[in-house]
Amino acid sequence: MIETKELLIQGGLFVTSEKRWTGDLLIQDGKIARLGQNIKPSTSCRTIPAKGFEVLPGGIDPHTHLLPPFVDDYFTGSRAALAGGITTIGCMVYGKEGEGLLAVLQQQEKLLQEMAIADMFFHPYVWNSLDKAQRELEDLQKIGQSSIKIFLLVEDFEKNKQAYQSLIQEASRLGLITLAHCEDACLLEKACQDLEAINHTSLQYYAYSRPVESEVKAVEDALEMARQTNSKIYLVHISSQKALDVCLRARNQGVQVFVETRPIYLYFTKERYLQKDGPLYVGQPPLRQKEDTEALWDALKKGHIDTLGSDHAPWKEEQKMNPDLNIRDLRPGVSDLQTMLPVFYSEGVLKNRISLEQFVALTSTNAAKIFGFFPQKGTIAEGADADLVLWNPSEKRTLHKEDLLSASDFSLHENWEIQGWPQMTIRRGEIVYENKKLLGVKGTGKWLKKASSRL
Repeated sequence: MIETKELLIQGGLFVTSEKRWTGDLLIQDGKIARLGQNIKPSTSCRTIPAKGFEVLPGGIDPHTHLLPPFVDDYFTGSRAALAGGITTIGCMVYGKEGEGLLAVLQQQEKLLQEMAIADMFFHPYVWNSLDKAQRELEDLQKIGQSSIKIFLLVEDFEKNKQAYQSLIQEASRLGLITLAHCEDACLLEKACQDLEAINHTSLQYYAYSRPVESEVKAVEDALEMARQTNSKIYLVHISSQKALDVCLRARNQGVQVFVETRPIYLYFTKERYLQKDGPLYVGQPPLRQKEDTEALWDALKKGHIDTLGSDHAPWKEEQKMNPDLNIRDLRPGVSDLQTMLPVFYSEGVLKNRISLEQFVALTSTNAAKIFGFFPQKGTIAEGADADLVLWNPSEKRTLHKEDLLSASDFSLHENWEIQGWPQMTIRRGEIVYENKKLLGVKGTGKWLKKASSRL
C-alpha cells in the first residue's frame, strides 16, 4: 500500500451519480480535501495525471458471502474487490444456533481487523429465535448497525409470519433496514416433488425447481409486511420481470421498497443449465428467460432498480461440477467481486443501456444512501472519504480466470472481451491497487457504521 498523506488527481473526468466535470482533486489524510481547477501540489504531494481517465467513486457491493463454506475470506475477497474497483463490501454473516446478533458482529469485526483491506459492513442473518433477535435490535442500533437479513424460504415462515412482521417493524423503528431473500418454501417443495415424480432431478432442470411463482409469492409477502408496518425493506437479487412488477406496483402505492438485482440475471438465461458446464451457473434464484433479462435492463435504465449486488458466493470449479449434485443438494453461487463492475461497464455503459451517472448510482451511491454511509461514501465531494477509482474507459482485456484474485478458480465470463477497467483504486486516500498489482495491506479495512439512511 502506498501511504501518501497528499495525492493530487490532475485533469480527470470526475463522475458522480448526478454530474460529470473535468478538473483536479486533492486528497489529504484520507479525505477529499479540495475540488477545483489547476490545484497546485505541495512538495510532499504525489501527482497522478488522470487525463483520459474517468474518476469514479469507489464501488460499493452491498451483497457478498465471504465466510465458510465459500472459498473466499475477508482478505481474498478484498483483493478481488479492489482489483475490480470496489472499495466497500457488504457481507452476509451467519451465527450458530442460539448465538446473538451482536456476538456475531463482534466476531466479524475481529476477522476484519485481521484480514480485510476493503472497508466492510455486515448484514447479520436472523434465522432462529426471532423474539431474542428483536430484543437485540436496540443494541445493534447503538453500535451503528444498519441492517439485518431474513429468508422467506425457511419452512416455518408462514407459521411465524407475525413474528417476522414484528421484527421488521422494530428494526425500522430503530432505523435498521431489513434485507429479504424472496422465495417461497412451499412452492419450492412442490416444484421439487413434481420433478422427482418424473425423475428430473439433475441440475439441467434446476430452473424448474425454483419457479418464478415462488419468487413472486415471497416478494408479495415481504412487501405486505412492509406495508402493514410502514417499514423500509430491501429485496435482494430480484431475478424476474413478474417479481419486479410486483415491487413497482407496491412502490407506486407508497411501500418503501429498495430493489437489488444481480449480474448473472443480466447476461445469462436458463438455457445455460442444459450445457455441460451448467452447474457453474447455479444460483438462488436461478437464471430466468430472455424476457426477464430484457426487463431488468429496462428497469435499470428507468431507475426502477436501486443497486447491483454481486451476491459473490465463490466455490472451486470442482465443487460446483460435482456430479452428485442435484436440485435439492447443490452449491449455489459464483465469484463476481472482481468482474462485476468491468462487465457492467462494458455491457451497460458502452452499449448505451445505462449512462455513466447511472453506473455510479447503481454501483456506489445508492447503496451508500440506503445503508446510511452517504456522503462519507458513494460520492466525490469535499469531506468525503477518498474512495476513488481511476477508470480506463478504452482498455480492453480478454478475461481469463488466471487473472482473477478471488480464491475461486473459474469465471462465468471466461474469454469475454471486456472494455473498461480500473487502473488505480484508492481506499481512504491510500493506493491499494495499481496497474494490475495489489498494494493494500491485510488488516487495514474498517467496519463501517451507519450515519443515517438517505433514501
